Amino acid sequence: MITNLDQVMAYTRRLGETIPSLRKEIVIVSPGCDDETVAQLRKAFPGMPDSYLTVLRKAKLDGIAIGYFQLLPFLSGAKGAVETLCFLNDPKRNRIAGEYRGAGVYQVAAWEADPICIAHAPSRFRVGQVVKYNSGNPLAPPEVIADDFEQFLALAATLDSVRAKYKGQRKPVEALQEFLHTVKECFPQFGDQEVRVWESMGKVVLG
Repeated sequence: MITNLDQVMAYTRRLGETIPSLRKEIVIVSPGCDDETVAQLRKAFPGMPDSYLTVLRKAKLDGIAIGYFQLLPFLSGAKGAVETLCFLNDPKRNRIAGEYRGAGVYQVAAWEADPICIAHAPSRFRVGQVVKYNSGNPLAPPEVIADDFEQFLALAATLDSVRAKYKGQRKPVEALQEFLHTVKECFPQFGDQEVRVWESMGKVVLG
């Protein structure tokens, strides 16, 4: 079971050993952002949750992917976390970013083309919650997928570990059942909505 950041990092290290050619793109190393970078992020993104910044201090996420999830998307020309997040949240450069202000969220990651955001102001979401937009249906409201960013990373790594376990077996139903069982066991506080969103993503990854 993967339930915290240390276990996520350990999982990516093991993955890197099996796919050494992709080590730079899949292995999360430590430390992450220094104090100066964190201060810049606090200034550029008022209200950015400490739960997210704590992860960034410990884990270097730039350009790293866990399965279909880009943890801090690589953008050509952007250097580091501050420039990347500024680009993602600038309505002049990212057409969907104009919606983030009203929702009280910042985009910090992505699932393929779908933005993954973190709530920074009380609105329909609690501060720190991680939500996913649907790029294929811009009118659909964003949906909660985790209570904080560390939990999101644990869920992403869990999904990828199930994918790796069943790779080549062509057992999508069994793989999805195992993943959902793990989600419900490790995060019993999740409601039907959160489970449903992860089930939807699981069908894509494990199908």
